[in-house]
Amino acid sequence: EIDKLLSAVTINVSRFFRDPLTFELLAGRILPAILQEKARSQDRSLRIWSAGCAAGEEPYSLAILISELLEKEALSMNLHIFATDIDALVLADAVKATYSRESIANVQYRLVDKYFTPSGENFRLMPVIRDRVSFSHYDMLDKKHCVPPASIFGGFDLVLCRNLLIYFNSDYQETIFAKLHHALATKGYLVLGETEAPSVMYQKHFSRLLDFSPIYRKI
Repeated sequence: EIDKLLSAVTINVSRFFRDPLTFELLAGRILPAILQEKARSQDRSLRIWSAGCAAGEEPYSLAILISELLEKEALSMNLHIFATDIDALVLADAVKATYSRESIANVQYRLVDKYFTPSGENFRLMPVIRDRVSFSHYDMLDKKHCVPPASIFGGFDLVLCRNLLIYFNSDYQETIFAKLHHALATKGYLVLGETEAPSVMYQKHFSRLLDFSPIYRKI
């Protein structure tokens, strides 16, 4: 009953490559910059957290982008994408990784053909992408853990927390930003929703990269 209640009161609207401009910037600027820095420091581990992942479209979109980028650059990385949500029911759907035509409407046909297989009227992600994402239940207001327990530790190079903060009051936003700041690696990137920004207490800890996009870097 608790799971059903949470599912009823949370908004789980999502689709692949939602907010295309954000994903264009991730593919064209942010992820290449991260990989270049990794190459310079000889660090072969890439850690990403998708907070409030709903049915998994966001982390799977990232997995597709990164797979394409690694293939293009002939690179090999130890990729760890952690995806969390408070709604256990949508997490179960995320693990199944089967989506409607509407959900994949923003996916290029080439990528649909490459990474999805038809399943009745829907489309199922292939294991090469599904296996790159680890899903787990996590409450962003959890007082016991600063990062998702499944990830063991923070040190994330990239955190996406989009369209989640707008549902919390200012005090809870401060709590969440404390987690996000703690979870990010030095100079890690934070992606928020279009109408979201760091809280007053944490504005000095993040720099906005572009005026027209809610992508920030930890200072």
